[in-house]
Amino acid sequence: MVSKRKIENAVKTATAGELRADNWQYHLDVCDLVRDDPEELGKYAMEAIEERLKQNDANVILRTLSLITCLAGNCGSRLQQAIASKHFTGILYNLTQSKYIHMTVKQELIKVVEQLTDSFKHDPSLKAMADLNSTISRKFPYLMNDPSVPQKKDMDRYSKAAEEEELERALKQSLLEYEQQQELQRSRTENVAHSQIEDSSGSPLHLQQAHQPNQVRKVRAVYDLKASEPEELSFVKGDIITVIEQVYRDWWRGSLRGKVGIFPLNYVTPISAPSSEELATEAIEEQAVLRQKPKVDKLLQSLKHSHDTDITQNQEVNELYSEVTPLRPKITKMLGKYAQKKDDLISLREVLANAESTYNRMLDEAANGFANTVPPKINQKQQYYDRMEHLSLSEDKSYAQQQHSLQNMAYSSINYFPSRPKVNNPQQPGPQCSDSSTQNRPPFPTPDGYPNQYQYDPEKN
Repeated sequence: MVSKRKIENAVKTATAGELRADNWQYHLDVCDLVRDDPEELGKYAMEAIEERLKQNDANVILRTLSLITCLAGNCGSRLQQAIASKHFTGILYNLTQSKYIHMTVKQELIKVVEQLTDSFKHDPSLKAMADLNSTISRKFPYLMNDPSVPQKKDMDRYSKAAEEEELERALKQSLLEYEQQQELQRSRTENVAHSQIEDSSGSPLHLQQAHQPNQVRKVRAVYDLKASEPEELSFVKGDIITVIEQVYRDWWRGSLRGKVGIFPLNYVTPISAPSSEELATEAIEEQAVLRQKPKVDKLLQSLKHSHDTDITQNQEVNELYSEVTPLRPKITKMLGKYAQKKDDLISLREVLANAESTYNRMLDEAANGFANTVPPKINQKQQYYDRMEHLSLSEDKSYAQQQHSLQNMAYSSINYFPSRPKVNNPQQPGPQCSDSSTQNRPPFPTPDGYPNQYQYDPEKN
């Protein structure tokens, strides 16, 4: 017979804080013990599990959640009814809203609840687990698993207008709860703003301004998103994204830290723009904090220059400390606000720098493209001289050809009419001419310095 102590020891072994991962062999050992008597031993196992869920060690709670899943799937309907009971689901719900439980543990708890809900959906008697899942989804949506990224569907003119109207209604609905929460605080500070903020005519400033509905200019990321395409925007949970426009049915375009990209709507939640009353109240609170600066400086100087061994006994220091200490949360809030403003200005500066760089690059490309299309300028004077030189060379060549032709004609006529034999004249001494003298004459030179190949030959003709 398995004792209660043995069940408790087995549960402690399977959920030990030293374990950095689930040991399924230990889980199955607990299941084997419970299956011997699910009615009695199942009750002991659930009592031991409840004790383990009260521990502050995150590893103990994570191993216990895995053990619950294993028992629900291997120990029959008795354990399933115990796990889906109002008592046990109430314990799980308390864990989700406990401020001492780490966010990672809460998210793992949500996964276990979703898994059990899916396993128990065919049994109406186990409906309490589905009710727990619905309650957590409604009250703690940020604990749920990351939603799936929607598809990028283009919108025509009519569907885009209808989608914008539907989206605007959805955003107003999501802001309604926030406005209701701020209504109480707004009513408390209305009298203060009425008495301290007036214009030159003495009328309250917030009464002169017409009430305008809040418009969504920024959104806050509720999940991490790593871009899978170049046009998408990467961000982490808590980032504030400035909205630019809607590009797809479920996608917006926004800017974050100087980068512009698109992001899915189911990964963000809208941030309402503060009203005039909220801005007035915030300005009053900041001025009240800044007026305490002399006290803070005085306290710092007192602590710096004090030579008392027991400074805590100084009455003046104690009074200053008691007056300055309540300012810490307000100063922290102001630091966060102005740090966000600084980040926004840095992001805006980067966007403007990128836009200017793109504009200058496009101007350079346009100028270079225009320069390539314009034909080069022609020097008309140089063109005239080139033309005249070409004509001069042509005329010289034509003149040389004419001279060459005339010389050939003259030489041909000489060869055609041979010289008559000369009679010996005793009065004229000298060598006697013979008819063969003309035949041995060298060819007539041409203007180019080469023999004329077309001279007349009497023997050939």
